[in-house]
Amino acid sequence: MLLELPHGHVPVGADKLVEWLLKQGIRPMIAHPERNKDIMRSVDKLIPFMRLGCLLQVTAGAVAGTFGEGARARAVDLLDKGWVTVLASDAHNLEARPPELEPGRAAAAVIVGEAESWNLVRHRPADITGAGA
Repeated sequence: MLLELPHGHVPVGADKLVEWLLKQGIRPMIAHPERNKDIMRSVDKLIPFMRLGCLLQVTAGAVAGTFGEGARARAVDLLDKGWVTVLASDAHNLEARPPELEPGRAAAAVIVGEAESWNLVRHRPADITGAGA
């Protein structure tokens, strides 16, 4: 399940929600944590979620700098830590936020290597959805 936290903070008790979801057999993937204000201030806000086994979906555009330096720096930090499960487009429409992965994938390749960058945008998403089987 894709879990989107509020933009401005990590809600108190969100880890309890994750625990409940896991007990239901649902493994959350946190959407664009690099753009959450609390997480931008302190990556430690993610540690409880990582310990519980949450997956992370970072926006490719954030790695490329589209969402500003703060989001880019946190995205790079998450890639450096090996915490990123997938890179996604976070597309909303074809004009303002098109489904574009390549600039972010290329920027990620500089950090994690070419092979892992393809894992982040192609192989791992396919494995998660079952399309890679």
